[in-house]
Amino acid sequence: GTWDLLAGQVTDDSEMALALARSLVAEGGFDAGAVGRAYLAWGASHPFDMGGTTARGLAALAGRGRPSRDSQSNGALMRVSPIGIAAGSHKRAAVWAQADAELTHPHPVCVASS
Repeated sequence: GTWDLLAGQVTDDSEMALALARSLVAEGGFDAGAVGRAYLAWGASHPFDMGGTTARGLAALAGRGRPSRDSQSNGALMRVSPIGIAAGSHKRAAVWAQADAELTHPHPVCVASS
C-alpha cells in the first residue's frame, strides 16, 4: 500500500480507535472532552499518517481553526468499533458514535454513518 505497511500493522485509524477505547475504559463511558484530549495526544505523537479531515478536526479541538464541515471522509467511521463494544445498548452506541464523529468529522453524512 501507500506506506509499505506489513499485513496487520497498526494504522492511524487503528491508533485512534485504541485512543478511543482507552478513553472509554478510563472514563467508564464516552466523555467528549476526554476523547478529544486522547485524540490530541495521539496527534502530538507524530503519527506516520493522518488524514486531512482528521488533522483539521484536531486543530479545531486545540483551538486552531475549524473542523472540515464539507468533507465526507471515513475517519470517524474507521475508529468507531470500541463504542459498539462499550456502549451496552444500540441507542447509547448511536449517541456516542455521533458525538465522536462530531469531534473531527462533523459533516452530517459522517455523523449518520458512524
